[in-house]
Amino acid sequence: TKNAIRQSFMELLAERPFDKITIGDIAQRSEITRNAFYYYYQDIYALVEDIFALELEQFAQKAASYTSWQDAFRVAITFALDNRRAVLHIYQSSSRETLERYYRQTILRAMTDFVHMMAQGLDVPEGKITALSRFYAAALEGLTSQWLRDGMTEDLAPFLADLGSSSIKLWRMAFFVRCAMGDLLASAGGRFSSSLGIGYHFPGKFASFPAFSVHWEPPDAPHSSRCGKACLGLS
Repeated sequence: TKNAIRQSFMELLAERPFDKITIGDIAQRSEITRNAFYYYYQDIYALVEDIFALELEQFAQKAASYTSWQDAFRVAITFALDNRRAVLHIYQSSSRETLERYYRQTILRAMTDFVHMMAQGLDVPEGKITALSRFYAAALEGLTSQWLRDGMTEDLAPFLADLGSSSIKLWRMAFFVRCAMGDLLASAGGRFSSSLGIGYHFPGKFASFPAFSVHWEPPDAPHSSRCGKACLGLS
Protein backbone atom coordinates (compact mmCIF):
# COMPACT_ATOMS: atom_id res chain seq x y z
CA THR A 1 0.00 0.00 0.00
CA LYS A 2 2.80 2.45 0.83
CA ASN A 3 4.38 1.82 -2.57
CA ALA A 4 1.05 2.54 -4.24
CA ILE A 5 0.70 5.77 -2.27
CA ARG A 6 4.21 6.90 -3.18
CA GLN A 7 3.77 6.04 -6.86
CA SER A 8 0.36 7.76 -7.06
CA PHE A 9 1.74 10.89 -5.43
CA MET A 10 4.67 11.09 -7.86
CA GLU A 11 2.26 10.63 -10.78
CA LEU A 12 0.09 13.46 -9.50
CA LEU A 13 3.13 15.66 -8.97
CA ALA A 14 4.05 15.20 -12.62
CA GLU A 15 0.58 16.47 -13.54
CA ARG A 16 0.04 19.42 -11.21
CA PRO A 17 1.76 21.67 -8.64
CA PHE A 18 2.33 20.39 -5.11
CA ASP A 19 -0.25 22.70 -3.49
CA LYS A 20 -2.95 21.48 -5.89
CA ILE A 21 -2.74 17.89 -4.63
CA THR A 22 -4.94 16.75 -1.77
CA ILE A 23 -4.95 13.61 0.32
CA GLY A 24 -8.25 12.77 -1.35
CA ASP A 25 -6.53 12.90 -4.76
CA ILE A 26 -3.81 10.54 -3.58
CA ALA A 27 -6.31 8.15 -2.00
CA GLN A 28 -8.43 8.08 -5.14
CA ARG A 29 -5.42 7.46 -7.41
CA SER A 30 -4.16 4.75 -5.05
CA GLU A 31 -7.63 3.20 -4.77
CA ILE A 32 -7.58 3.39 -0.99
CA THR A 33 -9.56 5.30 1.62
CA ARG A 34 -8.41 8.52 3.28
CA ASN A 35 -8.16 6.61 6.56
CA ALA A 36 -5.80 4.15 4.90
CA PHE A 37 -3.56 7.06 3.88
CA TYR A 38 -3.53 8.38 7.44
CA TYR A 39 -2.60 4.94 8.71
CA TYR A 40 0.78 5.34 7.00
CA TYR A 41 1.32 9.10 6.86
CA GLN A 42 0.38 12.02 9.05
CA ASP A 43 0.10 14.34 6.05
CA ILE A 44 1.47 14.96 2.56
CA TYR A 45 4.66 16.45 3.97
CA ALA A 46 5.40 13.21 5.80
CA LEU A 47 4.90 11.39 2.51
CA VAL A 48 7.50 13.61 0.82
CA GLU A 49 9.94 12.96 3.68
CA ASP A 50 9.41 9.20 3.30
CA ILE A 51 10.01 9.28 -0.46
CA PHE A 52 13.37 11.02 -0.12
CA ALA A 53 14.37 8.95 2.91
CA LEU A 54 13.85 5.83 0.79
CA GLU A 55 15.87 7.30 -2.08
CA LEU A 56 18.69 8.21 0.31
CA GLU A 57 18.71 4.71 1.79
CA GLN A 58 18.95 3.14 -1.67
CA PHE A 59 21.74 5.53 -2.64
CA ALA A 60 23.71 4.75 0.52
CA GLN A 61 23.45 1.01 -0.12
CA LYS A 62 25.12 1.43 -3.52
CA ALA A 63 27.61 4.14 -2.52
CA ALA A 64 30.55 1.78 -2.07
CA SER A 65 30.19 0.46 -5.63
CA TYR A 66 30.84 3.80 -7.31
CA THR A 67 34.33 4.21 -8.77
CA SER A 68 34.29 8.03 -8.73
CA TRP A 69 32.40 10.90 -7.16
CA GLN A 70 31.13 11.80 -10.65
CA ASP A 71 29.37 8.43 -10.93
CA ALA A 72 27.83 8.88 -7.51
CA PHE A 73 26.72 12.43 -8.35
CA ARG A 74 25.12 11.28 -11.61
CA VAL A 75 23.14 8.64 -9.73
CA ALA A 76 22.11 11.25 -7.15
CA ILE A 77 20.58 13.48 -9.83
CA THR A 78 19.03 10.57 -11.76
CA PHE A 79 15.97 10.70 -9.50
CA ALA A 80 15.44 14.33 -10.49
CA LEU A 81 15.98 13.62 -14.19
CA ASP A 82 13.59 10.65 -14.15
CA ASN A 83 10.94 12.69 -12.32
CA ARG A 84 11.69 16.15 -13.69
CA ARG A 85 8.24 17.76 -13.41
CA ALA A 86 7.51 16.15 -10.05
CA VAL A 87 10.83 17.29 -8.59
CA LEU A 88 10.40 20.82 -9.91
CA HIS A 89 6.94 20.98 -8.34
CA ILE A 90 8.46 19.90 -5.01
CA TYR A 91 11.25 22.44 -5.40
CA GLN A 92 8.69 25.20 -5.99
CA SER A 93 6.66 24.18 -2.93
CA SER A 94 6.97 24.45 0.83
CA SER A 95 8.69 21.02 0.77
CA ARG A 96 11.70 22.50 -1.00
CA GLU A 97 13.85 22.09 2.13
CA THR A 98 13.21 18.34 2.08
CA LEU A 99 14.50 18.12 -1.49
CA GLU A 100 17.55 20.27 -0.71
CA ARG A 101 18.33 18.20 2.38
CA TYR A 102 18.16 15.03 0.30
CA TYR A 103 20.76 16.34 -2.14
CA ARG A 104 22.88 17.73 0.67
CA GLN A 105 23.08 14.29 2.27
CA THR A 106 23.61 12.29 -0.93
CA ILE A 107 26.34 14.62 -2.22
CA LEU A 108 28.13 14.63 1.15
CA ARG A 109 28.03 10.83 1.20
CA ALA A 110 29.46 10.66 -2.31
CA MET A 111 32.25 13.15 -1.58
CA THR A 112 33.16 11.50 1.73
CA ASP A 113 33.57 8.12 0.02
CA PHE A 114 35.65 9.76 -2.71
CA VAL A 115 37.96 11.57 -0.28
CA HIS A 116 38.49 8.36 1.68
CA MET A 117 39.47 6.64 -1.56
CA MET A 118 41.92 9.41 -2.43
CA ALA A 119 43.44 9.26 1.06
CA GLN A 120 44.23 5.56 0.89
CA GLY A 121 47.90 4.95 1.60
CA LEU A 122 48.37 8.44 3.04
CA ASP A 123 48.55 9.45 6.68
CA VAL A 124 45.50 11.72 6.63
CA PRO A 125 43.63 12.43 9.87
CA GLU A 126 39.89 11.80 9.78
CA GLY A 127 39.28 15.42 10.68
CA LYS A 128 40.93 16.60 7.45
CA ILE A 129 38.90 14.09 5.42
CA THR A 130 35.70 15.37 6.99
CA ALA A 131 36.63 19.01 6.39
CA LEU A 132 37.51 18.46 2.72
CA SER A 133 34.42 16.33 2.14
CA ARG A 134 32.16 19.04 3.54
CA PHE A 135 33.91 21.79 1.58
CA TYR A 136 33.56 20.15 -1.82
CA ALA A 137 30.10 18.76 -1.06
CA ALA A 138 29.02 22.34 -0.40
CA ALA A 139 30.33 23.36 -3.83
CA LEU A 140 28.41 20.58 -5.59
CA GLU A 141 25.34 21.35 -3.49
CA GLY A 142 25.49 24.92 -4.77
CA LEU A 143 25.77 23.62 -8.33
CA THR A 144 22.74 21.39 -7.80
CA SER A 145 20.69 24.22 -6.31
CA GLN A 146 21.46 26.43 -9.30
CA TRP A 147 20.60 23.57 -11.65
CA LEU A 148 17.23 23.14 -9.94
CA ARG A 149 16.55 26.88 -9.99
CA ASP A 150 17.21 26.88 -13.74
CA GLY A 151 14.68 24.11 -14.26
CA MET A 152 17.27 21.35 -14.78
CA THR A 153 17.78 22.53 -18.35
CA GLU A 154 21.58 22.41 -18.35
CA ASP A 155 23.44 19.23 -19.27
CA LEU A 156 25.86 18.67 -16.39
CA ALA A 157 27.80 15.88 -18.15
CA PRO A 158 30.46 18.12 -19.81
CA PHE A 159 31.05 20.00 -16.57
CA LEU A 160 31.48 16.78 -14.58
CA ALA A 161 33.86 15.37 -17.20
CA ASP A 162 36.05 18.51 -17.16
CA LEU A 163 36.07 18.70 -13.39
CA GLY A 164 36.91 15.04 -12.98
CA SER A 165 39.70 14.82 -15.56
CA SER A 166 42.40 15.98 -13.16
CA SER A 167 40.67 15.48 -9.83
CA ILE A 168 42.53 12.34 -8.74
CA LYS A 169 46.01 13.81 -9.27
CA LEU A 170 44.96 17.09 -7.70
CA TRP A 171 43.45 15.56 -4.60
CA ARG A 172 46.31 13.22 -3.86
CA MET A 173 48.85 16.03 -4.28
CA ALA A 174 46.73 18.27 -2.08
CA PHE A 175 46.71 15.66 0.67
CA PHE A 176 50.46 15.22 0.42
CA VAL A 177 51.24 18.92 0.57
CA ARG A 178 48.74 19.65 3.32
CA CYS A 179 49.93 16.84 5.56
CA ALA A 180 53.67 16.79 4.84
CA MET A 181 54.56 20.38 3.93
CA GLY A 182 51.96 21.78 6.29
CA ASP A 183 53.45 19.97 9.27
CA LEU A 184 56.92 21.15 8.27
CA LEU A 185 55.93 24.82 8.07
CA ALA A 186 53.81 24.64 11.18
CA SER A 187 56.73 23.25 13.14
CA ALA A 188 58.64 26.45 12.36
CA GLY A 189 55.98 28.50 14.11
CA GLY A 190 53.85 31.30 12.75
CA ARG A 191 50.59 31.07 10.88
CA PHE A 192 49.89 28.45 8.24
CA SER A 193 46.99 28.05 5.81
CA SER A 194 46.35 26.24 2.55
CA SER A 195 43.84 26.31 -0.27
CA LEU A 196 42.86 24.19 -3.23
CA GLY A 197 41.63 25.87 -6.38
CA ILE A 198 41.42 25.92 -10.17
CA GLY A 199 43.86 28.74 -10.79
CA TYR A 200 46.72 30.62 -9.21
CA HIS A 201 48.38 33.98 -9.75
CA PHE A 202 52.13 33.95 -10.38
CA PRO A 203 54.10 37.21 -10.74
CA GLY A 204 53.04 38.75 -14.05
CA LYS A 205 50.76 35.95 -15.22
CA PHE A 206 47.87 33.70 -14.30
CA ALA A 207 48.07 29.92 -14.36
CA SER A 208 44.74 28.36 -15.33
CA PHE A 209 45.50 24.81 -14.18
CA PRO A 210 44.39 23.25 -10.87
CA ALA A 211 46.65 24.37 -8.06
CA PHE A 212 47.23 23.83 -4.38
CA SER A 213 48.63 26.85 -2.56
CA VAL A 214 50.31 27.06 0.82
CA HIS A 215 50.70 30.31 2.77
CA TRP A 216 53.02 30.73 5.73
CA GLU A 217 53.75 33.75 7.90
CA PRO A 218 56.72 33.80 10.32
CA PRO A 219 55.86 34.35 14.00
CA ASP A 220 57.02 37.98 13.92
CA ALA A 221 55.27 38.93 10.64
CA PRO A 222 52.44 41.48 10.65
CA HIS A 223 49.04 39.86 10.23
CA SER A 224 48.47 41.63 6.90
CA SER A 225 51.64 40.37 5.20
CA ARG A 226 52.19 37.04 3.51
CA CYS A 227 55.89 36.24 3.62
CA GLY A 228 56.03 32.75 2.28
CA LYS A 229 54.13 31.17 -0.63
CA ALA A 230 54.36 27.86 -2.39
CA CYS A 231 52.23 26.54 -5.20
CA LEU A 232 52.09 23.19 -6.92
CA GLY A 233 50.24 22.98 -10.23
CA LEU A 234 49.03 19.82 -11.88
CA SER A 235 48.74 19.69 -15.65
